[in-house]
Amino acid sequence: MNRILVILLVLAAAAITVALPQRVAPVTPTAPDDTSIEAQEVASARSVARCPWVRGDGFLEGEVAVGAPEAEEATFTVAAAGSVVGTSMQSVAAFTAVPFLDLANIGTGSVFVEVDNEPAAVVAVGEGEAAVASAGCRSGASKVWLLAGGSTLDGETLQLRLFNPYPQDARVEIRVVSENDVEPETSLESLSVAAQSTATFDLGSLLALRETLALRISDPEGLIVPALVQAGEVEDEEGNSRDVDIAAWTGVTAARRWEFPFAGVVGLDSSIAIFNDQTVPVSWSLDVVGEESSTSAAASGILEPLTVVRLPLAGLAAAPSGVVVTAEEPIGAFLTASGPTERAATSGLRSAQKKWLVPGVSAMVGPSQVWVMNTGATPATVTFNSARNGQLGQPDKILVPAGTIRVFSSSDDLVLESQEPVSVGWIRSTGSAAAFTVATPVSDG
Repeated sequence: MNRILVILLVLAAAAITVALPQRVAPVTPTAPDDTSIEAQEVASARSVARCPWVRGDGFLEGEVAVGAPEAEEATFTVAAAGSVVGTSMQSVAAFTAVPFLDLANIGTGSVFVEVDNEPAAVVAVGEGEAAVASAGCRSGASKVWLLAGGSTLDGETLQLRLFNPYPQDARVEIRVVSENDVEPETSLESLSVAAQSTATFDLGSLLALRETLALRISDPEGLIVPALVQAGEVEDEEGNSRDVDIAAWTGVTAARRWEFPFAGVVGLDSSIAIFNDQTVPVSWSLDVVGEESSTSAAASGILEPLTVVRLPLAGLAAAPSGVVVTAEEPIGAFLTASGPTERAATSGLRSAQKKWLVPGVSAMVGPSQVWVMNTGATPATVTFNSARNGQLGQPDKILVPAGTIRVFSSSDDLVLESQEPVSVGWIRSTGSAAAFTVATPVSDG
């Protein structure tokens, strides 16, 4: 009770009331227009998470994966159409995954997660016969989100999801940019997202045949968390269309640096989408980090105002490799990849850190590839603990030389700690489906 009173007093002092589903989240409140502070919350492990996409049905067996250094109590809340349709409070082992069908039988939904203590990391994952997918869950809120990299070309479907977990409606304004310039789509310019609901939009029907879409999503009233969901379709031998893999990725706040510990991936056509939502040009540069060495400024240029550019990595980043995008002013950057049936995408990481939480790996069938990238000038000794049966195992170590990446296999969730800052992500690939997931950093603050 005392903790709740303290939080309410702080909220009153800031002249803001932000009510969360079920319980008050134990995070330090900040003014809703202070995106610089909230951006840090979005980027690192906290005690709350907002997951705008998770799916649990016959096509994809989705789970909400939680990772914490120690066992905790966690509350999972599913809200749809203005009401709570599923909730569960349970003890969470150091790392665990809760099937979405155990929370709510609604097929596709959004989840709010609160863990009693921090740090904790949450990611939505799923696997089926034809698909694997993952989507990040944001631990903070922002008044302006960027999303880019989706396509509405033939054979692709693209959905925008706007998750409002709060008990008040949100007013949202969306500006859409494509390779054709700013798109005058009036139906997205001003809209309302009802309290405790998720608004969905079929971008393929609104903006067909676009190679690359980018969205600036602002919420003058209320707070939302957005995501894009890309799905592919192929024709079988009889000429019938069938669904293939799914990619889902969440919005970010703009930053001057984006690290992707994986980018050049064997068997996939990868590209980086960079998005300048400002009204001034921005200089940018892309570095490539390989297993033996790195290449500075493998590509560079000027990103014009209100512009999205897709940078194919073939010829720039030989597999396996990671990339780093830097810019003079804050931009958004996203990695997308496709194969004959595969679809994968993720936002990048703002910076390297010394500690990382990697939940979700154990929810997949079989091993995944964990990628560690060291962009610094000093070799990094990385210690990792695997989580088995809810307990952390004995530590192991790898050495990541300066300016290189290292890749290893794991079927377990992980906690990684390094002497030097590194960035971490993991890939699940079945040969016909793939999912990209960046790890969650634990900040020193």
